[in-house]
Amino acid sequence: MTPICNYQRVLYEANLGKDTVAIAERMTRYNPNASRKKING
Repeated sequence: MTPICNYQRVLYEANLGKDTVAIAERMTRYNPNASRKKING
């Protein structure tokens, strides 16, 4: 699972699969979708 934190310090996680590193490197902005699961807050 890959964690991501929004501007309100709420932590979410998503399964980016086997290409996690490549997908994460291309991320340039916070744009969550329904697949993200809240893990705090």
